Amino acid sequence: GIVFIFTSPTSGEWELVDEKDNIKVYTRKTDESKYEQIKIIAKIKSPISEIVKALEDVDYHQEWVYETNETRFLNKRSYNDFDYYAKMNMPFPIKDRDIVINYNRSQEPESKVVNIISKAAPTLLDKQKKLIRIETFLSTYTLKPLPNGWVKVEYFMAADPGGKLPAWVVNLFTTKGPVATMESLITLIDSGYYRGKKAQDIID
Repeated sequence: GIVFIFTSPTSGEWELVDEKDNIKVYTRKTDESKYEQIKIIAKIKSPISEIVKALEDVDYHQEWVYETNETRFLNKRSYNDFDYYAKMNMPFPIKDRDIVINYNRSQEPESKVVNIISKAAPTLLDKQKKLIRIETFLSTYTLKPLPNGWVKVEYFMAADPGGKLPAWVVNLFTTKGPVATMESLITLIDSGYYRGKKAQDIID
């Protein structure tokens, strides 16, 4: 499934749609979904372990992940393989969304590149009547060490928010939301909140 999304011959070319400071934003259309995929490339000055720590501190996501107002761990198989729940605000009168995510992280020992895959696991938790469960979601983070203490962060997302949505709401979900989240991640790391806090088994 994962390889299919990356290598599908029906995927269009990535188009640069925004660029500011250390962030570049790309989107592309595919035949598999009416929603565009997004890729964000950013640079963050930080040890890799602090960025991973932020991404894995699920309980704190509601402080910085775009329009996320509830997060909690569900199943922890290990420090780098777990399931968690997140609930997202949508603008009125659109129904709020929730999602169950299976998270998996690995690191290549020689290059020190960290790969993180998050996939929807919609059946792990009963649905709530007042919410629409996001059933189609895949995101990846690739963290690559650069010289002088910088890290290249490449984020990819392919998702379907479910239900019938006006175009401007779709844009919030597929473009504005991920970009705002990346900006918040950079601000969070720059603030020093995770300084000295290391994710388990990460080589800086």
